[in-house]
This record gives sequence, structure tokens and C-alpha cells, in this order.
Amino acid sequence: MPKVRVVVTLLCSMLVGTVSYGNESDPGSVDASVKSTLGGCAGSMDVPEVIRYTAEEFYRLIDYRPVWNRLRTRRLALALPGLADDGLDVAEFSERYLSRAETDNQCSDFAATVAYLSALHQLQFGRWDRSEIAPIWREPSVASGTIIHDSTSLARLGLKHLDQPSVAFDLARPSLDMYADLRRGMLEWRRRYAGVQWPLVREGVVLKPGMSDDRVPALRARLAAQNYLPASNTPAADKRYDPEIVNALKNFQQQHGIRVDGILGQETLGALNRSADYRMRQIAINLERLRWLSADWEPDLLLVDIAGAYAYLYNKGTVIWQGRVQVGRGSRPTPSLKSRINRLTFNPTWTVPPTIYRKDKLPKIRRDTDYLKKNHIRVFDQEGRELDPEAIDWQDPGAVILRQDAGAASALGVVAFRFSNPFAVYLHDTPNQELFEHYQRTFSSGCVRVEGAVDLADLLFACADEQTRLRVDAIRQSGDTKDVLLPEPISILMDYWTVTADDSGDVRFRPDIYHRDAAMMARMLDPP
Repeated sequence: MPKVRVVVTLLCSMLVGTVSYGNESDPGSVDASVKSTLGGCAGSMDVPEVIRYTAEEFYRLIDYRPVWNRLRTRRLALALPGLADDGLDVAEFSERYLSRAETDNQCSDFAATVAYLSALHQLQFGRWDRSEIAPIWREPSVASGTIIHDSTSLARLGLKHLDQPSVAFDLARPSLDMYADLRRGMLEWRRRYAGVQWPLVREGVVLKPGMSDDRVPALRARLAAQNYLPASNTPAADKRYDPEIVNALKNFQQQHGIRVDGILGQETLGALNRSADYRMRQIAINLERLRWLSADWEPDLLLVDIAGAYAYLYNKGTVIWQGRVQVGRGSRPTPSLKSRINRLTFNPTWTVPPTIYRKDKLPKIRRDTDYLKKNHIRVFDQEGRELDPEAIDWQDPGAVILRQDAGAASALGVVAFRFSNPFAVYLHDTPNQELFEHYQRTFSSGCVRVEGAVDLADLLFACADEQTRLRVDAIRQSGDTKDVLLPEPISILMDYWTVTADDSGDVRFRPDIYHRDAAMMARMLDPP
């Protein structure tokens, strides 16, 4: 053997552990090099380009030697079913690819490799490229984790744990607690409800506590099927909507992000009649969303959970602040994005965005021009010259700009959090504090209104020196509009997911406020 070849072989042996051949380790009658068959095998199996390239890297690192023997293939086959708890399609790996290892002698090693690498790739990066399904805008200068699909690193991970594919799968999974919790939730959901058919509750009048209705037996059976009610000896003919059933329905509402009132209305009825299979697919697509989110994760981060209407400030991976938020309504959704907060505006004025001006403000002004004065809004032309509202024909006002003064009535409250993005959105305080009490907080035109915004601002200045903190407090108290740079900019990630779980795997569903789940479920049924 030439000296260079010996060095390469030794290095590769160190990389993958002990790669032995013979008996259980004998790859069989596979050619000693798979290099000549890679292209043909990839074409015959319709391997996605990114997996094909990763497989090329995999074999290049071991000098194109076959590596799959009976023992390794069996271990891979035993590890693959666990990916169902990640919401992945096990058949895609086992039937589409791994089965070829038993039936196609020429492509057997490559088939096992593709099954293995496909699973690793989907665990680490997601089954789908999110730009095709749920695009996210990223500020170019912000670090974006593992967005780039590093084929060499993935190939090295697979080779290092070739004899323990389940270990490789664990290392490829997102390290986020929220992913581990939801994966545990999927495991529990599959164990309890796979194949279960829940009773349907038909439509009817709004059912309130104390009423009697023919649908109560079906409601009781539906709640019992998911353990919201214990098994009961209550006669099936009992139509009373009694306190026990009311409390059970309240618990159901709590776990599904619905107003907790014990009233069986349209929203609650729709959630009750979602099948167990639908909910399992909903968990699966949110595991995919969390795989995407993990690519943009950073230990120091302000995370905005759009569907849940909450924000969390992380420091070194630990939540140090959380607060309720108000997000965009369905017609004006809050966008998914990653950027960096670099400055705060205290006592901000508000320049009314064009869409809000046309759709919201102009109709109100046409009805009552005093609306401007009552809300401390001034009018300017495109050059910044202030105009007299009484001199404007509001049926045809031309190109004017509305600007609301800073103050107690300002739509932005006392502080706004600024970051680069093409949507003209930001986080800000709000005078409409009462809206935070709503169970579903979709009130804005895309910006994110923050409860406890001043507390959040103080935390972002926590690492500043005392002189800076005193200056910031003085600016805030003065009522003057001023921008202040943060001592340390912080990344902000705003994203959308509709299912969570706690550390015991207890799953909670949220309303799909932007109606995105169904389309994503349909797409996930197709092969990548």
C-alpha cells in the first residue's frame, strides 16, 4: 500500500472508531470501493442533492470504503423507529432507503448510508428547507447558528458514531429544552392516543353551565376519552351540564389556549372535534418548527413567541424575564425574523405607517377631524413641514404624514425597542395595558406590544455603568424623545409555533392565529 494511502486509512480509522471487516463486520460481497457506483445509486434512489453531497463527503473521509455490515445495519434499523417521536417519517428512511441495503447488492452500502445521513440531516436541520414553507427574514450581520448545512460536519458525526446510530441521533437533535419537552410530549401522545377515535360533539346552541342539552352525553364521553373526566357511572341519558363537566371543559380550554369560561361555544367545539391524529400531526410540524428555530438560537436572546403571545429574555441560556405581548392580527401578522436590538427610543413619537394611515386613521379623520387633536396627532408634508389639518381636504389629502406626539396617549408608550428589518416593526410599550388580560392577544398591526416594557429596558441596561443608568432614567423621566444605544446589543428572534410541552411531556396546544398549520401538515405528507 502506498505511504499516503496508509496515512489516510489510519486517520479515517481514528475518525470513525474501529472499522473492522470480517464475520459480523464483513460488508459481504460489496465492491471494496463504492466510488464508482455513487452516482448511479444516488440517481436510482432519487436522493436529494444535499444528502447526496453529504454521502460523497462521508465516503471521501474513509477513502470510499464500504462500512455497513450486518451488525451495524441491524443497529441502524433498530434506532430508526425512535425518530417517530421527533415527528419524522420512519418509513422514509427504512423503506425508501434502508430496504435497498437488503435487495440491491451493488447499492447496499450506499443505501444504508443515505438512510443514516438523511435521518441525521432531518434531525439537525429539519425535514424541509424552511424558506420553502415558512420563510424567516434575517439581518445579515446577525449570527445565525447552524443555518448553513455543513455536510462535512454531519458526515463526521455519522462516522464517529457509526456503531451507535442512536447516539448520533441524540447528538444531531436540537439541544433546546423546549424541543426535548415536545419530543417527550409526542412520545406520550403516540403511546396514549395513536389510532384512538374520539367521540364527536355535534353543533348546536352555545352550551352554558346549568343548562341541559342532548349533546351532554357526547361531551362527557369526549372529555373522558382524553382523561379530563374520570370513568363515570352517570347514565348516558343524563343531559345536565353539571359542575363536574364544566370544570373538565375548563381544563380542556386551558390546555388548548381557549378562553377558560366553561362555555361550549364555536371555538371550543372546534378544538374538541379535532381528531387525535390531527393533534399528532400538529405536534410533528411543531417539532419541525423547533428544529428550524434551533438554527437561530443563541444563549443571550430576546425570544418572541408569536402564537403564544409571550416574550422571553435569555441570559446564558436561562430565562431572566418574561412578559405577555400583543402581536399582529390575522390580516397584519407579526413576521418571523431574526435581528439585533441596538438602541432604545425613550418617550417615542409615532409616525403612522402608510397601511395604518389608509385603513385605520383616514376613515376616522374623515368622520371627525377633531380625532387628530384628541389623539395628539400632527400632520406633515413629505418635506417635514407641519400642516394645518383644517386646511386639508381629507377626501383627497395627498401625500401627508401623521405623527403622534410622545406622552401618555402615545401608541408606543414610554419606550420602543429598535432593530433592523424590512417590515417597519419593533417592540414597544403601550397605553392599552388592559388588552394584556385577553387570552388571545392579536391586536397590533405587526409590531409587538410588550407588558412590562420598562422592566425589560432596565434589564437591557443592567450591564451598563451607574452613570449610564442614571442618564437613561433621567431621559425617561424628562419626557424628551431620545435614542440611547444599548451597551451590548442583543439578538431578537421572533417566530411562530402552535404547540408546546412542559418537562413532563404534558402538551399544550394554541390557536393557530395565522392559519398556517393545515398547509404545513399537507406539505409534510410529501417526501422532501
